[in-house]
Amino acid sequence: MSFRCLIVDVVPVIFQVVANLAPDHKADAFSPSPADCTGKVDCTIRLFLDGFHKWDARYFVYIAEHG
Repeated sequence: MSFRCLIVDVVPVIFQVVANLAPDHKADAFSPSPADCTGKVDCTIRLFLDGFHKWDARYFVYIAEHG
């Protein structure tokens, strides 16, 4: 594995973990119910990598499930 590949693969994840420490914007337009954690590992992963969820994808899944 080259150093360049390591940077391309790891830097976005590190940036996401750091950026996820900031509080989320409280938009009034859409507020889906939070997903339940199933265990300590699941909760930890969600805590650090939750920013990789796409807002519009969650919005459309909510529409598909609830009409």
